[in-house]
Formats: sequence, structure tokens, C-alpha cells
Amino acid sequence: TVNDIFRNGPSSLQAIPAVNESLSSDKLCAVCNDRTVCQHYGARTCEGCKGFFKRTVQKKAQYVCTGNKNCTIDKRFRSRCQYCRFQKCIAVGMVKEVVRYGSLSGRRGRLPSKTKVQHSDDPPSPPLPLLTLINKAYVESKTIPTPTLYNGGTEQLLSAMDEEFRFMLLFVEKIPNSTEISQNDITKLIECNFFALLALKLCYGWTEGNSLHMEQIEVDIAAVPQPLKLLFTLIQEEAKRFQHLIQWDPPSFSALLALQFLNTK
Repeated sequence: TVNDIFRNGPSSLQAIPAVNESLSSDKLCAVCNDRTVCQHYGARTCEGCKGFFKRTVQKKAQYVCTGNKNCTIDKRFRSRCQYCRFQKCIAVGMVKEVVRYGSLSGRRGRLPSKTKVQHSDDPPSPPLPLLTLINKAYVESKTIPTPTLYNGGTEQLLSAMDEEFRFMLLFVEKIPNSTEISQNDITKLIECNFFALLALKLCYGWTEGNSLHMEQIEVDIAAVPQPLKLLFTLIQEEAKRFQHLIQWDPPSFSALLALQFLNTK
């Protein structure tokens, strides 16, 4: 429940699986197979692909492939098709959210993973770490619209909560092996954990101020009617405490959200 998570504080994160540093032993860029020494935006990439990905996201560039959208992307030909290069960046786990909001600046932004470019003569690449896949499911579920300001109406707030529910449903459906859970059970689990999941999302997205950011709207807590105002006020108070105690990053947050979804108590 929300109270359990807030009462336990940072100890709630102990169940999140750690990503093993030993996974990154090949020192090759996951996009173009060039030499690299660390991770950028969620995947092991070279400086060239890091810069290309950052510029593309920041400029919101739109590319077109003149071929069949399956161009070879390697050290020699990586600049020939920007469309296929960017799609490969996404495919190997690079996260656009990190570029937009700087959530993983510096060393905290490096997600160790072992990803090789697959050639016809090479063995299949190992699967991405579960933590990376869960984070990817979270990022792909977000529409990232420009939030509208909350007008103080109950109907607008309930509509925003409906959107949060749809987001959570989409997120869970993208988690690996979630198909083993029936759609009915997924819906019931989200219903039982909805306010706990919402509280986690709002704490994670909170910045200094008196507002909380939902998928659709930016909520001014002072304008929220009771009894929901009490809930949002509590979430804001806990968000302030958590921001000082926890170094939030997308992979650990996504894992915590997935764990809360599976809570049956």
C-alpha cells in the first residue's frame, strides 16, 4: 500500500534486482560496433552514437529511410541512414526520457548491459537485463504530451486519473512475460494498487513547487477539492522526503513500480 511504501522509506528499494557490472565486458558499441568504454542513455554506446542520439532527441528530428528500413549500421556505414541508426539506438535500449529530462546525468545514467551487434556469422546476442526491459516498457508507455494546467474541476482530475490507469495498463502489458497473467487479473491488480502506483509516479516526477505532474495535467494542489486534496498533499510531503533520501533513476523506479503492481496485500 501507499502507507507501507512511505513508512518503509528507502528500504522498499532493497528488493529491486541490481544490474551486474560484469555484464559489460565486450567494450563494443551496441549500435555500430565501434569501441566504447561506458554506457550512455541506457546502453553501451560509442561517443559518436551518443551524440547522434542526443541531437536527434533534443531537436526532435524526423528521418526518412530511402531503403527498406533495414540498413546496415556499423562503424563504416552508420552515417548513411539516420533513420535506421536512430531506430537501432532505440532497439538496443537507449532512453529518450534521459535526454529530455536529464534524469540519469553523469555516472548514475550509465546502465551496464551487454549488447552486441548481431551479424549473420555471429551467435545470437544475449537478452537485455530484466531491469533494462522493464525500464524500456515504462518509457514506451509514456505519450509525453505537454501537460495542461489543472482548472480545479473534479471532472478534469478524474479524467487525468483515467489516463493514469490506461498508462499503468499499457506499462504492465509491455513487461516481459506479463502475458502469463490474464487480462482480468492485470486489471484487478491495477485497481487494487492504483493509488499506490499513482503515488509512486507522482513522487518520482515531483520537482520543487506546489504542483504534481500527471500524464495529462499539472496539478496545483491548492486547487484540488477535498478529499483528494488531502491525498495529493500527503504525496507531495512524501515526495519531498524521498527526493532527499533516494537518488531516483528510471530503471530502479520502473522496477519499483512493477513490484508495486504485483503487490497482493
